[in-house]
Amino acid sequence: MKNTKNKQCLVWSTVFVMGAFLISLLTGRETGFTMIRGEPLADYEINLNATNAPTSSVEYISTSQVVRYTTFDYTDAMASSGNHVEIGPWGYIANSLTSPITSITGVTATFLTEGVVTLYASYDNYNWFDYTLTTGVRFELPFLPYYISFNSDGTGSVTYTSIEITYSCNPHETSLDLYRVYWYDEDNTLLEVDYDVVPGTMPSYDGPMPTKPHEEGIFYAFNGWSYELLPVGENAFYLASYTEVTLTFSLIESNSAYELTSVSDSSIQGFSIPSIYNGLPVTSIGVEAFVNFVNLSYIEIPTSVTTINDAAFGACSSLKSITLPESIDTVSPFAFASCDSLITIHVDAANVTYASVDGVLFSKDLSEIVYYPYGHGTTYSIPSGTTTILEFAFAGSALNSVVIPSSVTTIQSNAFVANRSLDNLVIPDTVTTLGSGVFANCSSLSSVSLPSGLTSIPSSLFYGCASLTTILLPGTITTIGNQAFQGCSSMVSIDLPSGLTSIGNSAFDGCTLLGNITLPSGLITLGTRAFAACNTMTTMTIPASIATIGTYAFIDCASLTAISVDASNTNYSSLDGVLYNKDQSTLIAYPRGKVAIDFIIPSTVSTLALNAFRNNTHLTNVYIPTSVTTIESNAFYGCTNLSIYAAASEALPGWHSTWNPVNAPVTWNSVF
Repeated sequence: MKNTKNKQCLVWSTVFVMGAFLISLLTGRETGFTMIRGEPLADYEINLNATNAPTSSVEYISTSQVVRYTTFDYTDAMASSGNHVEIGPWGYIANSLTSPITSITGVTATFLTEGVVTLYASYDNYNWFDYTLTTGVRFELPFLPYYISFNSDGTGSVTYTSIEITYSCNPHETSLDLYRVYWYDEDNTLLEVDYDVVPGTMPSYDGPMPTKPHEEGIFYAFNGWSYELLPVGENAFYLASYTEVTLTFSLIESNSAYELTSVSDSSIQGFSIPSIYNGLPVTSIGVEAFVNFVNLSYIEIPTSVTTINDAAFGACSSLKSITLPESIDTVSPFAFASCDSLITIHVDAANVTYASVDGVLFSKDLSEIVYYPYGHGTTYSIPSGTTTILEFAFAGSALNSVVIPSSVTTIQSNAFVANRSLDNLVIPDTVTTLGSGVFANCSSLSSVSLPSGLTSIPSSLFYGCASLTTILLPGTITTIGNQAFQGCSSMVSIDLPSGLTSIGNSAFDGCTLLGNITLPSGLITLGTRAFAACNTMTTMTIPASIATIGTYAFIDCASLTAISVDASNTNYSSLDGVLYNKDQSTLIAYPRGKVAIDFIIPSTVSTLALNAFRNNTHLTNVYIPTSVTTIESNAFYGCTNLSIYAAASEALPGWHSTWNPVNAPVTWNSVF
């Protein structure tokens, strides 16, 4: 919006004299002006005419210099005590204790005997009023060295008593499309000013936490602002408000200190934790003390506190930064869990346990990265020299890319757990130790390069990595831990190294796209549910080396049609694609995808194992010979199209009460 309407000319008031510097004035000349309350902000041309200047060159004042002013309604000001503005690049604002104007620029004009300089009084980018006026804001044009300088040789002040300076002013076109937002504390202390705010912008306070001192037994929390935050349409003012809260403490450390365990109002926006309660220091922030305080944007931790426990600030989704005082020596890995907006963790330089590097929490010697704030950024390069990534260091962060330097040797358990945007990662060969669950539930992770000397895939290493399609296992791998690849539902293939001896429980459970794989000839142990629900797998061959196959190793593999066993195996055997123990006295697993309609259980079988025929809906008729004396629970679970023909006249004592959970029709005393 342009303001070109004629305005009342600036009204000059009394002379303002600084120090001993003297100016001779024309009769009626005035050196200050008053902006009348209620007028819109505008720019004014101020023309200064100098005559009878000394004959030598004189630095006068900058051309196109800016004189700043504002029009806010304030009261009870003392016109003589402030609110003046000085012109020139060295100007200062209001009383001499306030900040200098740093944005004024211009070139000096040189006058010999006379001349004219035009100045502009315009909207200020600074808050430079200390007092308030009922009739407007009064400014004075001072006469000081550097501003109107009568220093002919630059060595000192030269007083001229014959210079005549006159003023005139006219409206000047200006743009009035920006506003200010003022934030005040409860006691009217100015906390922050936001300048040049575009209309329609939602106000946002970025200053220090407003605080109200606690009283004996009474605690105050910052509770937002006294007016509703609305899109800016004019200059706006907000006043901090507070609420009284009840705190709960527990005695700790042999009754020598307190732990803050809860705060009564979860809607608060800021809180300063007391350092003393009932005469004893507050040294600990308890488990979940501020959990789910979703509006909490500010927290002050006193130097009495040494410990921050699990989820102390869990799910404080508005918390953007936090400062750890020098006293903190223990921060739980879950202290800031699910703090989605947390960008920066500051650490007092005197702290001997922790340090902050660009807002990321490290050990004091910078060898260990402790915690990467969730909102810190989507890409990160771990500094060279870091040797250890601690447990949960990157848990739940928004990272999609991270670079691990060759200085790192250890990545502890769950270090990157639930990083749902991380899509690829190269682990350097220097890493010799990987903890369990390091990449668990990294649902976007599609590829990982593992260190070449790794000997074990830890438990749950890639649990729930639903986007992981393939992975190259180093040839040095000998064991795959429990649930190592469970839920990797996009994995289509994997080559198992020849030296592999053990596959843990549920290692590939739920890898629904995993096709046929070859078990190495030296494999000894296959854990419970090792390949459960691998729905794309059609065949499986058990090598001679296998000594143990856990329960349900191939359960719910919907397409599995046959399990074969190397004839040299001394513990297991197969017949027509069905898995048995070596002497075929126990039928272990009838493949779910086997399409035969009729099946006669061999007469060598005495036991049908747990879930032996689970979910095979192709079977129509099963014949149970008299040799079968034990049927374990749920042997025919999910066999919804089944009819059973039993040689026995009734269920035998060794048949579990849930041997026939689908209530398939049974024909007793059958001959087959």
